[in-house]
Amino acid sequence: MSGMSIAVGMPHFEQRRNKMKVMSNPQRRKAAIKFLFSLVLPIILICIPCGGYYTPEVKKFLAVTSWAIVMFATEAMHNTVVALVLMIMYVITGVMSFTQAFSPWTQELPWMMIGSFIIVSVIQRTSILKRIAYWCVIRTGGTYRGLLMGMVALGMIACILIPSTSAAVIVAAITFSICESLNMGKSTDSAGLMLAGQLGFMESYLFVYSPTFISVIFNTIKDVAPYNMDYWTFLKHNAIFIPYVFLVGFVMTLIIKPKVKKFDKELFKIKLIELGKMNVEEKKTLGVLIALIVYLFTYQWHQIPMVYGFMVAPALLYLPIINVGKAEDLKNVNYDAVIFIAACLSIGAGATAVGLGDIIVNLMTPILSNLNPVLFLALVWVLVVALNFLMTPVAEMTALGVPLARICQRLGIQPLVMCYTVFQGGSQLILPYEVTMWLVAYGFGNIPIKDFMRICGVKMLICGAYLMTIGMVYWKMIGLL
Repeated sequence: MSGMSIAVGMPHFEQRRNKMKVMSNPQRRKAAIKFLFSLVLPIILICIPCGGYYTPEVKKFLAVTSWAIVMFATEAMHNTVVALVLMIMYVITGVMSFTQAFSPWTQELPWMMIGSFIIVSVIQRTSILKRIAYWCVIRTGGTYRGLLMGMVALGMIACILIPSTSAAVIVAAITFSICESLNMGKSTDSAGLMLAGQLGFMESYLFVYSPTFISVIFNTIKDVAPYNMDYWTFLKHNAIFIPYVFLVGFVMTLIIKPKVKKFDKELFKIKLIELGKMNVEEKKTLGVLIALIVYLFTYQWHQIPMVYGFMVAPALLYLPIINVGKAEDLKNVNYDAVIFIAACLSIGAGATAVGLGDIIVNLMTPILSNLNPVLFLALVWVLVVALNFLMTPVAEMTALGVPLARICQRLGIQPLVMCYTVFQGGSQLILPYEVTMWLVAYGFGNIPIKDFMRICGVKMLICGAYLMTIGMVYWKMIGLL
């Protein structure tokens, strides 16, 4: 829940306008069928008698959550409506208190997103985004495949320079701006570029240590298996996963069939020249963006939360001295995406409230205790991937850390490789709500859900196969297994 120009974008609003049009009768019937389908699993869960770990609280949580997940996946209703209903249903059914259900609004991410969207609403009136997009197209060979791999590299560079997941918003913004300037709209082409940027950023955490992310599991198990992790040790243990990131990017270029495979580089060079020099308003806006970049890049020294940068930067745009922000920019902020993200975060809060993590660990411990190291780690990875549907990666690391560390010690396995495996499983997903920063990319509104699921599904398969073969061999070679 991280050289680069920051342009935190917002979703394609033409899509939203189209959704406001009156649906035809076939569309109404299709939406009605999807809604009825979303009720099937909750009804089944409600009909199952309570007993043992299947408490009334767990039953209600699973019923409400499964309904929302199906609704998100099928897009039978506007995501904002589903998000609001999800949070309030947690309260009505007694799964959580109002304070717990709406606790995501006290976290940094929703407010960081609002600040980001305000910034983009302002800069979309300038030529800054077009300049970035044209430059990227020119520098990556003028082909869709080259541009996609360029976005993977961009994400990796951003992750290395800014060791915080909040910088993933920057990557999503840049890829969004490119898609917008190339008029890709909501399409497979946009999905490829948007997800390539998130792939480069988020999967780089497999070998780039994050003191605010993966450190959660090290802190969780410190009383059982203390580790004083640092950047170099983490890189040495996981450097083998650097090729994996580019491998997934390459496979994406094979499975995505873009409408436009090649761009006219000369045309984009001409377009860049036609933009001319930046005017005063653009220079002021760019100055604020550069100040924000400097703030984010120096986080490891000043240690002031990055969210402050995303809150102060929009305010600077409205200062009388700068005065480039307008009232209509605030109206164009995509508040729908913020509500959607906050509701998805409440799923993790609900799982914690009903003790779902402890229940699953208690059920799995007897099974995991009698396995060889490789099979044990394989099942741990599968368990975490499955739990992603109901819990956030941070919640999983907190819930699974100590029990799995104890099982490792019983089997003679270093808990360190278990931590790495849990983290890798937590980075895999099928639906956007499962991992916050992938949800951010989806929230920009130009990624069709079927393309999101297809691309992330392929990424999951490659990750599992790579970890169980090349990854395990490497860990054995360096003495971790």
